[in-house]
Amino acid sequence: MNYKFSLIVLFIFLMGCSDDEESVPIIKTGDLGVYVFSGENPYPNAIVTTFPETDSLITDALGTAVFRDLELGEYEVTVVLPDLGNETFSTTTTIIEGENTLLGLEIDPALFLVPSELEIQKLIAEVYNEFRNIYGFDNHVMVWGDIGTDIVHVNRAAINQLSTLDTYSFTVGESIIEKVFADYYVAILHTNTGLDCLQDEDCLGDQEIDVEAAEAEFRFLRALAYFNLVKIYGNPVLVTTSEVDLSVSTTPVQGAEVVYDQILEDLIFAEQYLPQATKYKASKEAAQALLGKVYMQMAGFPLLQTDKYALALTQFKKITSNFELEADYADVFSVENQAADNEVIFSFDFNADQIESRSKYGSVWGPLGFTDSDGLLLNSDFITSYGFTENSENPVSFPLNIADTRFAQNIATFNVVNNQTFDASDVSDWRPLKFLSRSNIEAGSDKSLSDFPVLRYADILLLLAEAENEVNGPTQLAYDAINAVRQRAFKNDENDIPFGLNKQQFFETIFNERKLELCYEGHRKDDLVRWQLLEDAINEFNLENPEKNKDYQSHEYIWPIPLSEINLNPGVEQNPGY
Repeated sequence: MNYKFSLIVLFIFLMGCSDDEESVPIIKTGDLGVYVFSGENPYPNAIVTTFPETDSLITDALGTAVFRDLELGEYEVTVVLPDLGNETFSTTTTIIEGENTLLGLEIDPALFLVPSELEIQKLIAEVYNEFRNIYGFDNHVMVWGDIGTDIVHVNRAAINQLSTLDTYSFTVGESIIEKVFADYYVAILHTNTGLDCLQDEDCLGDQEIDVEAAEAEFRFLRALAYFNLVKIYGNPVLVTTSEVDLSVSTTPVQGAEVVYDQILEDLIFAEQYLPQATKYKASKEAAQALLGKVYMQMAGFPLLQTDKYALALTQFKKITSNFELEADYADVFSVENQAADNEVIFSFDFNADQIESRSKYGSVWGPLGFTDSDGLLLNSDFITSYGFTENSENPVSFPLNIADTRFAQNIATFNVVNNQTFDASDVSDWRPLKFLSRSNIEAGSDKSLSDFPVLRYADILLLLAEAENEVNGPTQLAYDAINAVRQRAFKNDENDIPFGLNKQQFFETIFNERKLELCYEGHRKDDLVRWQLLEDAINEFNLENPEKNKDYQSHEYIWPIPLSEINLNPGVEQNPGY
């Protein structure tokens, strides 16, 4: 059987379809997904090959194998079943530009017995891989968290695909919007499958596993997925089980508040049952930090549940004794220091040996002559926010004397030619940096090895200062938290925020400090939205850059629910304005 579906087809099938539709996995634009199943069961460990020949893949616990970046044209797909004496099945399919190709191969259940046990630890590992795909190779943080803010804008001459996101001219059928949506629901499907299995003795079999800890890990990851979805899409559909009767049509459960309720429930459980901190796995401290961030988002726009500031403050106070800032800002993002970093609370690590496990943070942005695409340009007022005041000079004189050490880590004031670096005397040639440094580049560091810190202590300190200011005003606690971050940045206390600010003035320091500290880490748009300042930031950009005008409308603080999902399931409600 040959199926052609949109990116979110798996999710739609899980929500309720007609009897003749199979439950199938999500794949990405230009890829070939193969789903091998028998009756209602997926078939793992099948060997899948294609002709023209690509790599041979083995189906995972969900019966899926995905071939990435195939050339266009017709392929013969062969599936070999080791459990059935290497029984072989073949069919053909065609990769067409702009379409998403998925091939479902059903094996007669009478031929063999599909193992009913699901290996929980392998499934957990698959979920982490899905998130690495989202945060790394697919660069979720770039396409959502920083583009269209007051930090960077898209170089339209180099990377047109992202221009619609940056200029707010995207449509409900935008491929990137569908892609991000689909990737998150793949991860959610995996978490729901694991959670269902943990409640089924036949599925667990004789595995020796801490059921509560495994449930907590799945629920932390599901909460992270839904937290990102609700921020990005506003009104995602909530699915908490993989066991859906496909013969029964169901009404989708949607809404920010119901999704947030589930996120809170998952994280409260995770906090109780997860083990102590280990940065590359879900932990008690990671759940505490993420729960605090969720409360902060709920306290702001659009929910405006300001009572959540106090709850966030309680969460942040729980972890202040468990982490510390790295002595040098650059060490947080140093490939060499990743294993020893004491500031990162939760991070996704990347393996450059596998394309799907690579990080793009050292290649999508960076100095001229080094990046793969030169996709992002710096907003001029972001450069000056570090204290750079020489932008009227052309050429710029070196060395630069910027007191804030984050400037050199976050802004590439140099170009790369034949692996050698040279000062860039024209400010328009400066580019975003961060996950590599000038010394890294000169030493020939691999730009695909950078981990991505989802939660780190500096973010929590700034949120603690903000929450304290909202609840009690700018107290000593609030000053201490923000000044700890600034003292690391300036290597002294001479640049501390002075006492005597009122509540609004203190907030304005938080507004600027989070931009300087957390740029390119995917937080800025979330911050601007919850502060109700996104439109102001865009208007300021338009005034300064009329030739790069962004056509922002008030409803575009979130993306639309993808058109492909609306078409496949009319019961799904679109966001207002789209």
